[in-house]
Amino acid sequence: MQDQVPCKPGGCRFNPNAMPLRHDFDAYQNILAKQGPPAIFGVFGSDRALNEEAIHFVQTLCTNQAWDFNHDIFNGREFDADRFSAAVHTLPMMASRRFVHVMDLHELPKAANDVLLKYVQAPASTTTLCLSGQKPDLRTLLGKQLASLPACFLLEPPGRAQLPAFIKRRADRLGITIDHDAIALLAMNIQAETASIDMALDRAFCYHGDPKKSVDVEAIRETCDLGDIQSIFALTDAIGNKDKDKARMALRYAMRRGDAPLQILAMITRQLRMLLLFRSTLDSGISRAQALRDAGVPPFLNDSFAAQAKHHTTHQLMIALQQAMDTDSALKGSAIPPATALEQFIDAIAGEHT
Repeated sequence: MQDQVPCKPGGCRFNPNAMPLRHDFDAYQNILAKQGPPAIFGVFGSDRALNEEAIHFVQTLCTNQAWDFNHDIFNGREFDADRFSAAVHTLPMMASRRFVHVMDLHELPKAANDVLLKYVQAPASTTTLCLSGQKPDLRTLLGKQLASLPACFLLEPPGRAQLPAFIKRRADRLGITIDHDAIALLAMNIQAETASIDMALDRAFCYHGDPKKSVDVEAIRETCDLGDIQSIFALTDAIGNKDKDKARMALRYAMRRGDAPLQILAMITRQLRMLLLFRSTLDSGISRAQALRDAGVPPFLNDSFAAQAKHHTTHQLMIALQQAMDTDSALKGSAIPPATALEQFIDAIAGEHT
């Protein structure tokens, strides 16, 4: 963030042009470890596990001594201004700092905003105030003040494209070695939620019973529920192999399970784009292995994907992608039932073998 002014004992300067809340807590930990705990620390977002890890890290910077005497927790909905004022201004006992935590800041009564704002602008020198909850409203004075501080973060789970790298970082944090193929399979199956990812890694790690053995595809397949992703594989594989009957059956199963039509279309479109990239790269003279890598194909799917690509020409795939765009428009603005629109699309692209 630009124009950040650290919160020091004696006051915080308000930045009227505050940037959005920071996202780089992992990188900022080293700064905190060197400079010590901040006067104001904020961590917000929907991923509770990420928030709790960040809060615990700052807690350990504050004090490991006489914790019960130097730790206070407040809930936003039941916020008591008098008790809060007493807590943040009480001197630490047998420790260098106190740690005061206001949870669920988004539930704070409007009348209490002024109390917090006043304190954030002039915090006590021996207290770290931690604020957590859903993303604060940055249009309010308190929200703008928090966004102007260097130690307020918005921690959200990664997007789908960043999920493999995130899984690798979580595995490293847990001391688990995991194969590249296993990461790819898990990333295609699991929700982008830290607690779910950690639990899946822990189950897979225990599968082989050997702490020296890496988590592999077998461990992921045996310990994770792959029902949904396997049905999507069945649909995209049938389309790739131009097996119209199997594709129709897989589509009907996905619709009965409640999958969103646009999500189904997005998965099919992704498969078509990968096939097009692979075919066009291969046709240009690039090696099969390099073409598979360029198309983003997980290594454990290399053979089946390459076999599917033999059923399609570059020209056919370009037409199929145009049909995908037409189907997208039909799903969003046509009176045609979604199941019918998707079936018509599948019939068009999963015809006879070529």
